[in-house]
Amino acid sequence: MHKWLRKMARWTVVAAVVMAPWMFGAGASWAYLVLCLMVLLGLMVYLLSVASDPDCSLRLPLVACGLVGLLLLLALQLTSLPPRYAASVNGISVESRQAMRSIFSQTGIGEFLVSGPKGETAALAVSACPAATWNSFYLYVAYAGAFLVLANAFRRWRELRAAVAVITASGFVMAVVAIAHKFSGSDLVLWFHKTHYGGAVFGPFANPNHYAAYMNMAVGLALGLLLAEASGSRIGKLAKWREKLAYLSSGGANRLAMLAFAVVVMGASVFISLSRGGITALVLSVGLEGLVLSLAGKGLRATRIVWGVALLAFGMIIYLGWEPVVKEMGTLAQLEPLKEGRTLAALATLGIFHKAPLFGAGFGSFQYVFPAFQPGNISSGRWLHAHNDYAQLLAEGGLVGAILLLATAVALASGVSRRFRKAIPQGKWMLGGVAVGFLTIALHSAIGFALHMPAIALMLAALGGMAVAAVHVKRRRKTPGFEEFFDVGGGQEPKAKTQVRERTRSPGPSFGDGILVQLGLRGLALLALAGIMVLGLWELESLRGALAYTRFDMDRRAAQ
Repeated sequence: MHKWLRKMARWTVVAAVVMAPWMFGAGASWAYLVLCLMVLLGLMVYLLSVASDPDCSLRLPLVACGLVGLLLLLALQLTSLPPRYAASVNGISVESRQAMRSIFSQTGIGEFLVSGPKGETAALAVSACPAATWNSFYLYVAYAGAFLVLANAFRRWRELRAAVAVITASGFVMAVVAIAHKFSGSDLVLWFHKTHYGGAVFGPFANPNHYAAYMNMAVGLALGLLLAEASGSRIGKLAKWREKLAYLSSGGANRLAMLAFAVVVMGASVFISLSRGGITALVLSVGLEGLVLSLAGKGLRATRIVWGVALLAFGMIIYLGWEPVVKEMGTLAQLEPLKEGRTLAALATLGIFHKAPLFGAGFGSFQYVFPAFQPGNISSGRWLHAHNDYAQLLAEGGLVGAILLLATAVALASGVSRRFRKAIPQGKWMLGGVAVGFLTIALHSAIGFALHMPAIALMLAALGGMAVAAVHVKRRRKTPGFEEFFDVGGGQEPKAKTQVRERTRSPGPSFGDGILVQLGLRGLALLALAGIMVLGLWELESLRGALAYTRFDMDRRAAQ
């Protein structure tokens, strides 16, 4: 029973990861609430599998503790405190409330409010905008839930390979659609959806930078799958050219060719999007991957694959049109970093951090707080985000939030590196591709706000979960035989005449060792399940309101 529940949980989360970008990046209220409910459903099913599993365990418990710490920080920001205590935690919240009371008293607006005039408030929320922090709370639970499910629900390599293949297939289709959309000249998302804020749309995203950020991580996953499949092929062990030629007609060789083609098209679409940050991040990340493989002196076939794919992508860019790419990248030489609007906005965002250094102004509150700190030498328009995810993290989460996130990332990297030596070869190569995805988004976040798009943040959570799974999954090993020369061994099910035996390598210690620990995990799973169910019911009410507003907005547009 618990195996079936675990399978259902991971595929529900994978379905959410695949659907998210097609819902225009899940930036609209209705879209990210639907996304959150899908992930919560998968998380609830997974918690049921843990509660029913007599041998339940938890991979990398320190990472889970870090995620719980961030959840507690969000809960603290939603807590109401007496004004004097709220002022010591977040002075911005008190000042904004005082400014609101002053405006109400001067204009008399308070007399017309349903709740009556706003007088002195007995308690104030720590967050400067509790409603926005509540939305961030929903999203954070979904991201953490997706990570936990994907990190713990995979047991075999073939399970992980199937999930990555589905995400790769979706990314390939998205790249083809995006390229076709680019050359069609349409200014509507997917030829039918008009964005609220305009912009240079690309593919299912209203911003080419967001498309590039998502696709770069998808390229990393696809590259990891390509390297993993290539590591299991037998062509390198074939001595005669006739045998190698015969292998090229096998199903395994065809899968490798299709994967390589998908990586080439996906990578080329990033260049065609003309996202300078996305192009730079992808070039640096893939170049670093190839350099590391070359210097390591191991995996010569993998090194050739990385550079070969890069050259094929470069050739495709030349074929589709290299002039716009060169022209757009050439504008980087004209930028003055210290006078550029994004740099000035990031520096002004640090002013929010200076005002609320410990716990931040509240997650999601940036667009409501930043006008008070916005300098006059940048655009006077409304800044929804800081265009620097690191600066915005300090502003919204404070020092505590930054330390918790950094500690969680360090625990993840440390736990994965400890398990790396015991991982199967396919898992190691998959981890190399995932590292490319991590590096691209880390670089891109310094000049953009892609991680505030739910589809991209969910993809990052999926990358983290799959990185953990890659170093923990097992595979089936086949005894040597002539059949292997015409069969890719990358986790594929063996033929009927081939003897199969389970991998004898010990899975290593896990947090689930011991009866008391397992009972504790099952109890925590049931407790978390009850909390997730309550949160899901709350989100359903929020979704109802979001759908009502979306219908109103559609009617308004139709009337216009």
